[in-house]
Amino acid sequence: MAIEELVRKYKTLENICKYFIEHDYDELWLQDPVLKKKRNLLASINKTRFKQIQKVCEEYLKNKKINYQKYTLDEYLKKHANMIHIFVQRRRTRDIDYNTVRSLCEKACNAIKSREPDIKTKCDAYAFNDVIVVSFDVTPRKLPSTRTVEIPAHMTESIEAFKQKHPDVEIKVKGNKVVAEVPRKIINPVEAIINELKQRLSQRGYKITEVKGEK
Repeated sequence: MAIEELVRKYKTLENICKYFIEHDYDELWLQDPVLKKKRNLLASINKTRFKQIQKVCEEYLKNKKINYQKYTLDEYLKKHANMIHIFVQRRRTRDIDYNTVRSLCEKACNAIKSREPDIKTKCDAYAFNDVIVVSFDVTPRKLPSTRTVEIPAHMTESIEAFKQKHPDVEIKVKGNKVVAEVPRKIINPVEAIINELKQRLSQRGYKITEVKGEK
């Protein structure tokens, strides 16, 4: 539907390409013509795919042709060589499978980050004909067994609440702060994200066939 509306509105491939090149990602908007309420037909385009569309459009406007080559699983894995890969059986259409699985990856990573905010994560995915590959990276891959908590000395209520929550933790005063080392909830964020993502995929009916790169 989005492609049909782009052609109806901009008439030619050249004009469609100019639209994508001349706009930033946050400016993408194509109203669904059959609805009165707001609905963006381009909402499913993420930043990674937007950059790919811009690159193809730049090539087309320059050379008036597109050198299309089928994207292979080997190419995907090579491009994402440093990431953890989870292979999932296809369930629905490619666009729905892609957007669903990628969204679940981002939600799984955010769930773990909420428990251990010292990590950074990123996700990607691709739906091939018979399999979806969802990939993520997390840094660092391993965390120390403890983390440092610092509370300003004037925040007496927070300090008392901390003591009640961690009665066995040694508390030290450094300058105008109270400092303590507390056990981390998660030491291996890779394993934690894999388990979280597996659970979310299973809840949505997706069957996992293989995990690569977790070591």
